[in-house]
Amino acid sequence: MRGHFRLARRTLSESLERGADGSSPAIVANALVRAASFALFQGDHEAARPLLERSLEFSRRAGDERGVARALSGIAVSALFARDYEAGRARAEEALAIYRARGDRHASALALEGTGDERHLALTRGSLGLACVRLGDTAAARRSLASALALASGLAAEREAAYALEAAAELAAASGEPERAVRWMGCADAVRERIGSPRSPVEREEQEALMSRLRAALGMDRARALGGEGAAAGLDATVGEALAWLEKEGRGSWVASAASNPVGDTSA
Repeated sequence: MRGHFRLARRTLSESLERGADGSSPAIVANALVRAASFALFQGDHEAARPLLERSLEFSRRAGDERGVARALSGIAVSALFARDYEAGRARAEEALAIYRARGDRHASALALEGTGDERHLALTRGSLGLACVRLGDTAAARRSLASALALASGLAAEREAAYALEAAAELAAASGEPERAVRWMGCADAVRERIGSPRSPVEREEQEALMSRLRAALGMDRARALGGEGAAAGLDATVGEALAWLEKEGRGSWVASAASNPVGDTSA
């Protein structure tokens, strides 16, 4: 699979070099985001970042708010891969502000142009939640991850749900709940394997470091058993458990409103 991504990345980059001068800014911006996505999947955040910055420039030139939001979301992921969590949080918040503005103008979640944008929104909220986990802002992490999981669940977006669930597992581990964290990681692992969505090299390194700490805390046999429990529980049940846990210290009605209003303000 990595070979296919390398070929796609090279082919797309060559096309961009040939066509950037004659293509519309919006088309070039979208192609740059795609090329950056291939680079991020390969773990090459240093190559992805300038592609995303160029995409942001082209989208702004075209007046394409959707493209601006997608580029900012990608920059947030690139910053997370580079362990620049402050920048990751800031770019994710910028992207979410644009999604909110687009929705508010039309007074409806239908302002998002199909489930593709909603999936990007779920991923962006997951990225924001992960940045907040790593910055130690537990309250903001809970809000963002609950929103990401609620939206992904409503869309039946399994990849996006697995991504947010992994971040929630990291939050659970940081909150002193290793057993919960291992179960959720087991579920996310099973989902990724079933849908064919492997982690990038950076994500694999980070998740293995987390699991090493959890195995040390619980013991290898116990961790293996808990991971199996998570895999067997299924995504819907595990997301439900995660949402209940995330809202435990938040506002009880907030998660439900996030699911019905996917562009609502989650910063409060």
